[in-house]
Amino acid sequence: MSDGLMPGTFFDWQIRFTRFTCEYKSKRDIFQAITIAMFPFHEDTLFLLSAVIFTAGISLLTAIRGRLRTRYLVPLFLLGLLWPWPIAIHLGLDGYTMNIAFHLGLLTAAALMAGTIWGVISRHISTGIGTALVAVIPAIVISGIFLERQRVPDTACSQRALVRIGDLNLAIPREIGFRSTTADGAPEQAWEGSYGSWVGNKPKVKTLCDATDGGRKAIDISHIWLPYNSWRKMQPVTCKAVPVPAHAEAYCAALARTEPTIIQFYVRPDGLPRPSLSYFNEEVISQAVSEGQLEGYRCGDPLPATGIRYCTIWMKLTPEILAVSAAKLVRMTTPEDAITDTAFLLNLMIRDLSTDQSDDRP
Repeated sequence: MSDGLMPGTFFDWQIRFTRFTCEYKSKRDIFQAITIAMFPFHEDTLFLLSAVIFTAGISLLTAIRGRLRTRYLVPLFLLGLLWPWPIAIHLGLDGYTMNIAFHLGLLTAAALMAGTIWGVISRHISTGIGTALVAVIPAIVISGIFLERQRVPDTACSQRALVRIGDLNLAIPREIGFRSTTADGAPEQAWEGSYGSWVGNKPKVKTLCDATDGGRKAIDISHIWLPYNSWRKMQPVTCKAVPVPAHAEAYCAALARTEPTIIQFYVRPDGLPRPSLSYFNEEVISQAVSEGQLEGYRCGDPLPATGIRYCTIWMKLTPEILAVSAAKLVRMTTPEDAITDTAFLLNLMIRDLSTDQSDDRP
């Protein structure tokens, strides 16, 4: 050939180029999967990353230019402490804005101090371009740690969590979510925290993924907090249908009388139901349970306009589980009927989430 290429060389080049392109796309897809899994950030992470960047800037400036004189550094430190307060005053002082202003000011002042100290150290242990590198390396490492905590692995645990509590084995979708802490008197758990699709849960979701081998193993817990409404909204049946499907009549009738809101399970049905996470009066229930009353209720007064009552209902749901439910009762529902309704509705939810049985939705 006139161009000096051997027969097949052009096709070999095409093959190599195709392989390179596929490999590049694969790496790009992996990179995108990793980075997308980190976003969006929770506001706490944004605050911390901003503080790290600010610290790195102060450290770099100090390493290159030298430490600011004390007469400049002290006012700057005070400015860091006080700058959020005019904004809080403008928005209106209350517990939330004051708490945010206090922590933002403290974070800014701490970042200023840390950046100055590390900048001075960097200036003494290195010279030239090395000084700048030493000044910013801690910020790069810390930012990497913060970003990694935001990355939820693309494994089964990003969709659902396997939970073992007492004699129940549950698979809980992330859309429903749950919380777990160690119940009173129970041994320490391998994992505690919140699991759900809320962006602020991502560090705890990642921790759960690490503790469960990516969601392949169940996590043993002694207490669980479940939002019943989130489970109910995921059900394929709607009680607003006319007519209500025959297979859902009992479910819809119970839900019309008694509407559970927050459900909590404990592995010690004869023990003290703590922690309550502030959704019921634990002292009243603890006293009743300690006296052997493993089923009962406490209700508030009916609302004048609607007659709706808000109640706390507890029962020994299984031989190993004490269930406590916050529930809303319509005007004509008696607490005794509400106990029956709650037991029925909770058993439906358990059968739906159980890994021991097939689909049994209402």
